[in-house]
Amino acid sequence: IARTFSVFARFRVFALSMSPLLSAPRPAGASAVRGVSAVRGGVQRPALGLGLNKRSSLGGSFRRSVATTSPPSASEAFFTPEEENVLKQEHIELSGLQGKALRIQDQDWPKMHEVYANIPKECWEKDDVKSMAYAVISTALTVGTGLLAYLYIPLQASYWPAWLAYAIANGTFATGCWVIAHECGHNAFSNNKTLQDTVGYVLHSALLVPYFSW
Repeated sequence: IARTFSVFARFRVFALSMSPLLSAPRPAGASAVRGVSAVRGGVQRPALGLGLNKRSSLGGSFRRSVATTSPPSASEAFFTPEEENVLKQEHIELSGLQGKALRIQDQDWPKMHEVYANIPKECWEKDDVKSMAYAVISTALTVGTGLLAYLYIPLQASYWPAWLAYAIANGTFATGCWVIAHECGHNAFSNNKTLQDTVGYVLHSALLVPYFSW
């Protein structure tokens, strides 16, 4: 679980650095962004995005410039006069990158090997002891709350608040079991396939979800 959150957090930071978007939402009826014209009052107006498929002056250095989040210089013309008029008319405010995201090309997106290269090496290492510890803790918490509810909460309608609280707690702990089982299916639990499939099969079956077909 810790590894999963670590990878997610790092990838989230990486993704945010690659996705400079418009900081303010467009008002209702605003024109579309890419190559679509808006019609208001029977008059067709130029849409923001005319010529956006052309390569900008950033060229191949786009990835590096995005990471710095530095504002463009005056010599970098990102919008034609028509596009600038649409921005003003629709009251569209740009982020600090001044609309660079509108000129992203397919080759500007990171490749899979580049994403993998940014994941720390320790996130790829599988520790059987740590993995089993997470599995045991999640299972113990799930079974333990179930036993406590069975022993101390009567099966009566008047105790529904207690059962609701139990359902929330037990469901949260059981989610830990599901995450462990799910990682077994993704071959991320252990290098020992027998151990991995055994843990995954037992937890999946307990949660009434098939393991191997999943």
